[in-house]
Amino acid sequence: MTNSQALTINGTYFSNGQFSTAFDITFNGTTNCGGSINASAGTVIYANANPNVITGTYYNLTISATVTFATLCDIITVNRNLAVNGTATLYAGYQITGNNSGGTFTMAAGTTLRLGNTGSATAIAFPTNYATGNIILNSTSTVIYQSNGNQTISATPVYGNLSTATSGSKILANNITVNGNILIGSGSILDASSGNNFTITLYGNWNHQGTFEERQGTVIFAGANTQTITSAFSPEDFYNITVNKTGGVVQPINDAQDVRAFNGGSLYIQQGTYETNGSDLTVTGSTTITG
Repeated sequence: MTNSQALTINGTYFSNGQFSTAFDITFNGTTNCGGSINASAGTVIYANANPNVITGTYYNLTISATVTFATLCDIITVNRNLAVNGTATLYAGYQITGNNSGGTFTMAAGTTLRLGNTGSATAIAFPTNYATGNIILNSTSTVIYQSNGNQTISATPVYGNLSTATSGSKILANNITVNGNILIGSGSILDASSGNNFTITLYGNWNHQGTFEERQGTVIFAGANTQTITSAFSPEDFYNITVNKTGGVVQPINDAQDVRAFNGGSLYIQQGTYETNGSDLTVTGSTTITG
């Protein structure tokens, strides 16, 4: 099927063939996982509360603010802009591929991107082929790596909130920055990468409910706000801990939450304050305070 003008579909869309378009299409009704889309121009908008995102090639793709939970039917390619709006969740159990020629990927405040199928070990990656400067993730948006197996955590974006879930190791590809909070979910592993010992720069709170493989990496607590450390374990083990804050403090969530720079790791207070909040802070390596 090919359309020759902009089209709004208010009822159910079902097809086993290819929908070819160079115009805007808005799906207000339900969409079934059948057939494919081939869009050479225009914007495809999914606006139903719980749409299926049809496999194929898009020019611009928008998950509307009216969406609660959108689910990919299969792999998609977006040749220009991908936008997740409102407080929508995009469930990417299949790969999303962008285009290096100027396309943008944006996530609005409160939106969520779930990467991977919790029932599959297939390692779904963060949407590929978007340049760092063209990825805009609001600080209250959330990216969850949730395949039931190992996944690589992309270092291309600056994350809002970052979570790991299900099982397997979620391994850093390089140093990462998280403007929101980190949650290591129960049963999952956040791995700083053996032999690479990457750095996490965190502007929000740390919550560890699974496993943190700190290796010989560094967690930098940064920013101007107060940050808390919460863990299912006490002491909570890091390797190197750096405090580099222009305001606020870093502190355990309560006096029972001890913290340790473990296995020869160091504490470096570059600027700002670490407040023990009545708990123990153990440093097995060196301590340096410059600010």
